[in-house]
Amino acid sequence: MKLIDRYIYTVTRYLPETIKDDIAKELQATIEEMLPNNPSEKDIENVLKELGNPWTMANNYQPNKRYLIGPNFFDNYLSVLKIVISIVASVFVILSVISLFVDSSSKIDQIGFYLTLFTKLISNVFSGILQAIFWVTVVFVIMEHSSDNEAPESSEWKLTDLPEVPHPKATISRVETSVEIAFTVFFTFLVLFQPQLIGYYASSVDSGLQSIPLFNLEYLTSYTILIVFAASVTVLVSIWKLVAGRWNLKVVIANIIDNLVSIVVSSIILLDYHLFNDAFFEKVAQLFKVSPLNIELSVKTSAWILLVIIVVCSLIDSIVPLIKWLRSNKKAENN
Repeated sequence: MKLIDRYIYTVTRYLPETIKDDIAKELQATIEEMLPNNPSEKDIENVLKELGNPWTMANNYQPNKRYLIGPNFFDNYLSVLKIVISIVASVFVILSVISLFVDSSSKIDQIGFYLTLFTKLISNVFSGILQAIFWVTVVFVIMEHSSDNEAPESSEWKLTDLPEVPHPKATISRVETSVEIAFTVFFTFLVLFQPQLIGYYASSVDSGLQSIPLFNLEYLTSYTILIVFAASVTVLVSIWKLVAGRWNLKVVIANIIDNLVSIVVSSIILLDYHLFNDAFFEKVAQLFKVSPLNIELSVKTSAWILLVIIVVCSLIDSIVPLIKWLRSNKKAENN
C-alpha cells in the first residue's frame, strides 16, 4: 500500500489545494477497483504501471496550463507570493506612517505633510511589492532548475522514481515562517531606512517630537551590505520553506546556513561598540541622573545578552528541524 500512497502523492503533490483532496480520493478509488481482493505487491505494481506516468497525469489534472514558473510550481508560486506581498506591504505601511509622524510631528497641520505621507507611503509599498515579487520569483526559478524530482518521459518512468511521502511531523508551519519573514522585513527596513526611530524621544513646543538615535547613523551605513546579505538569506530560505511545506535534507541544510549567517552577522554588528551614539548615552544619563559610562555599560551588556539570545534561538531553530527530518525519515523507512 505504501507504493499506492507514493503514486497518489506524486500525482497530487503540486495540484491546487481546492482539488487536491478530491483527486486523491478519486485516484484511490480507481486503484482499488482495478485491484483484485487481497492484492499482492506484484498486482499493485501492474495496476500502477497500467495507470501510467503519474507526472503526466498530474499535468492533465491541472485546471489551467500556466508556464510563468511551470505547472508543477505555479499554484504554490501564487500562494507564496500573496503571503509575502501582504507581509511586505503591511510592514512598509506601518514603518512609513510612524516615520513620517515622528519626523514631521511639528508640521501635522500642514497640507504638505499629508501629501508627503501619501506619496512616500505609495512609493515605499510599491517598492516593497516589487522586491517581494523579485525574491519570490528567484526562489521558484532556483527550485525549478534544481529540482531532484523531474518528471521522466512516459516511456522511461519506473515505480522506483516515485518520491517518498513526507511524514506529517516534518511539516513546516506556515504561520511561523510568515512571522519570520515579517520580522526580517520589519527589522531590515527599520535599521537601513529609519534607524533614527530607535532611540530616545523628547518633545518640545518649538521642534515637536525629536529622536536621539541609539546608533551612530553614519557609521551604521558601513554595515548596509552585510545587513542586506543576512536579510536576503533569511527571506530566501523562508520563502523556500513556505514552498517546500515539509522538512527535507536540502531545506534543513539551508536553514542551518541561514542561522549560521545570522549568528555571524549579529556578532559582528552587536560587538562593534563604535556603532552606538555617544549623544544617546549623554541624554539618557541626564534623564536618569547617572554617569554616561553607566548607560553605555548597560547598553553594551544588553547587546551581549541579545547576542546570546540570538545564538541560543538559532541553535534551537537548527537542531529541531534536523531532528524532525531524521525522525520522519526513520519512520518512513520503517513503514
